[in-house]
Amino acid sequence: MKKILVCLLALTFFVPFLTSAAATTSDQVLEKILSPEQIKNFKVMKREGNSLYGIKIQKSENGAEAKKLEKISGPWDMSLFEKIKQIGSALWGYKKQITEHFGVTAVTSEVATCLKTTIDKKDSAVKSSVTTASGELVVAIDARGLCQKTALDLTDNKTAIKSFKVCKENFNKTVKDSRSVSKKARDGAWKIYREEVRACYKLNNTATTTAVEEDSDDGGNVLMDDGGNNLDL
Repeated sequence: MKKILVCLLALTFFVPFLTSAAATTSDQVLEKILSPEQIKNFKVMKREGNSLYGIKIQKSENGAEAKKLEKISGPWDMSLFEKIKQIGSALWGYKKQITEHFGVTAVTSEVATCLKTTIDKKDSAVKSSVTTASGELVVAIDARGLCQKTALDLTDNKTAIKSFKVCKENFNKTVKDSRSVSKKARDGAWKIYREEVRACYKLNNTATTTAVEEDSDDGGNVLMDDGGNNLDL
C-alpha cells in the first residue's frame, strides 16, 4: 500500500513537469535534414547516427527574414560571405549585406562591349566543359550496362557478383574523374572571366570613375554572381 502511495505522489510531481517540457519542445521540433542544400534552413543542428537534425529557421526576432547559410560555389565567391564553415567537402557561409552594382566604374558603351565579349567567352568555355562531361557520362552509362549484361552470362554466382561490383566501381571512377576535370575547366574559365571583367573596367579613364565600394574586390558586382554554381552537380 505504501509503495502505491509513493508511486502516486511521484506521478503527481512529475506529470506537470513532463507536460511543461513537451510544450516547450513542441514549438521547436527537431526535423531530419534530407540534404546538404537544406542545411541553410535549419539551426541548432545535431547528428544522430548517420542523419543530421535541426530546428527549421522561421523568422528573426524583429520579424525580418533570417540570414541563411548558403553553399559557396568556389574560392572566387568567398569575399561575398562571412562566418564561413566547411560542411562535408563544401564551404558554406552567410552572404554579406552588400549593395548590388556593376563594378567600381561607370559602364560606358566601350566597357559594355568589352563585358559582353567576356561573357560570351566565359559561357562558351563553360558550355564546352558541360558538353564534354555529358558525353563522357553517356559513354560511362553504356559501358556499365554492357559490363552488367556480360556479368549476367557468367554461370558462377560469386564471380557474377564480383563482376557487378567491378562494373559499379569503374562507373563511379569514370564519373568522378569526369566531374573533376569538368569542374577544373569551369573554375579556370571563371578565373579568366573575373580577370577580364576587371580589365574591361580599366578601359574607362579616371573622369568616368564613380565611388562605388572602392575598397571591395568584387563585393556586390552582379557580374560575378550569375548562378554558375548550379552547374556544379
